[in-house]
Amino acid sequence: MKAIVYSALKNETLLLIHANNKRHVLTFVSNALDLSTIKFSIGKSVIIISPRDTVNAQFLQILWEQGIRKIITRSKDTSHIDLVQAAILGIKIANNPTEDQSDENTVIQTLKSLDDWENGDCLEKACCSIEKCNNRNTENNS
Repeated sequence: MKAIVYSALKNETLLLIHANNKRHVLTFVSNALDLSTIKFSIGKSVIIISPRDTVNAQFLQILWEQGIRKIITRSKDTSHIDLVQAAILGIKIANNPTEDQSDENTVIQTLKSLDDWENGDCLEKACCSIEKCNNRNTENNS
């Protein structure tokens, strides 16, 4: 998959490059997702954000118009994403659902979500999309 990583810190970038092993085409931007950097997501299918990146309804609309249909946050928290608007637009959301929020584990979870989406597999606990899914056990997604 083609993905762009916003707010990429040096350590995260190095870990993602090494763990990715050229499976996915990753572009790294050290800047936050904002109106001046959103254009870098053109041509990508996934954006990968940090909890420092706010994705409100306005950003979701722009991202949807640019062809983005999937967002991964490098955190357990999703309060920085308008999940209702994402569901309305049909944008899928994933996170790192584990208690281990270390950079290493977040990289593993991020790449797992990319792999699962690419293979058409269910993201299970990492799925934060609020629409109903027949493949997901909603009890596990809390």
